[in-house]
Amino acid sequence: MVKHADASTAQVTVGYGPGELTLTVTDDGSIRPAPSRTGRGLTGMQGRLALYGGTLLAGPAATGGFRVRASIPLDGPQPTTAARERP
Repeated sequence: MVKHADASTAQVTVGYGPGELTLTVTDDGSIRPAPSRTGRGLTGMQGRLALYGGTLLAGPAATGGFRVRASIPLDGPQPTTAARERP
């Protein structure tokens, strides 16, 4: 089921550099609202990244479609015990 976009392609890029890991997902679809709210979406992803000192950027891609980019510091804060116990 297509939940948020009618994309026909998606590109995933993993970047690794000094002290940082980046993940970027870009698709070519148009943005549309989800038919039902079953999760926490971008807000949930942003919260999980923040636990590790990371950031999330999301929005329309310059070439059309949508882009999500997560940056995770490799030497950032360690998760709390509660964060490690979450599924």
